[in-house]
Amino acid sequence: MVDLRVPKKVVYDFKLGTSVRFVDGVEKTVYTINGLFPGPTIEVRSGDMLVVNVLNELEEGELVLRVQ
Repeated sequence: MVDLRVPKKVVYDFKLGTSVRFVDGVEKTVYTINGLFPGPTIEVRSGDMLVVNVLNELEEGELVLRVQ
């Protein structure tokens, strides 16, 4: 079967921040993406171009982002 789907450009805009939440019944400071914890699901298909724009509103040295 041949996949005739045209690849898409998929763009996500992420704002990194922190928030106090109750995780497993314990109050903790957690990292958020667009105010969400856990963060959003990234959905792309093979052949798509993924663009992730990140606005880092964390304190300096708070988090390292690694992409593979």
